Amino acid sequence: MRILFAICNIGFGHVSRSLALIKELEARHEIFVAVGKPYARYLRELGYNAREIYAGITLGQEVGKRMLATLLFLNRASPILLSLRYVKRMIAEINPELIVSDTELVVPFANRFSKRARVVMITHQPNIFTKVFRRATNALWHRYLNRCCDAILVPDVVGIPLPERIGKKTEIIGPLFHRVKRKVKFRRKTVVIVPSFASVSEYERLVEFAERNKEWDFVFLGQSAEKRTGNVILKKKENVKNPCEYISAAEIAVVSGYSALMEAVYYRKPVFMIPTQFEQECIAELGEASGVLVRGSVSNLKGLENLMEDKTLRRRIVKNQKRFHRNGVREAVRLIEAMG
Repeated sequence: MRILFAICNIGFGHVSRSLALIKELEARHEIFVAVGKPYARYLRELGYNAREIYAGITLGQEVGKRMLATLLFLNRASPILLSLRYVKRMIAEINPELIVSDTELVVPFANRFSKRARVVMITHQPNIFTKVFRRATNALWHRYLNRCCDAILVPDVVGIPLPERIGKKTEIIGPLFHRVKRKVKFRRKTVVIVPSFASVSEYERLVEFAERNKEWDFVFLGQSAEKRTGNVILKKKENVKNPCEYISAAEIAVVSGYSALMEAVYYRKPVFMIPTQFEQECIAELGEASGVLVRGSVSNLKGLENLMEDKTLRRRIVKNQKRFHRNGVREAVRLIEAMG
């Protein structure tokens, strides 16, 4: 089967979890990828047939929370529609039997004009996480999903509510994660930090916190330099092939993005979540209500201190994660192949 993966490029998490599915499917199917800058080049370097469709857009912290920030984001996103003609031509050239979209919207919309392929949408937002334009946004979103998609898969590790308007097409699946081939071993209790919040001031605060807690090691993934200073270990981005190797060996995982959260929950790790965008704030709120994480901020690390000090709290979080402990990759692959 010829499968076209269309991947949202707002953050690396969508690419990462799509790769987890692609690696399970590529032995039996012919895979093509459509993604924007800067990830098309990254995927081509990994050997995938990746087409670049448009440039990435930064999703600011206030998008979905403040009206002006949301309007400015939509204005920046509007040129994406200009790529519609190119995307239609690309679909015609590839001629896929199935399109799998990880929250990428232009490819399923362009496919609707030719109806060349069936479409599976993967999204952890069956309702858009927004305060502004909520009713109108979700009405449009659900209309889009019903018109452009044949099936919707929602990977859930926090108890995401499912709206009735898309319920017939929607399947809740477990977390999407990468398999661990070689487990990293830590000599001491270790906190692994998977940052999508690395402004200079925030990074420095986290390092300061780590340096004050010398009985633990702190591993920062995805950094620009590779070095160790006492109990603080920086792992260069290029040297971390599979973050799950570190997450699976850690005592505690500190995350911001949903993909890293899914990986931590699958490997049953106590999670401290630092939301940096409104979407992540909503996820953190759901996750705390479900008891699968503790939320905080770089300026308020009390929750992380509690996790480090309280073994009972860590055990309770891991126990609560059990209800979400399913192999979402296997479930997604089964449902995707059933669509072919």
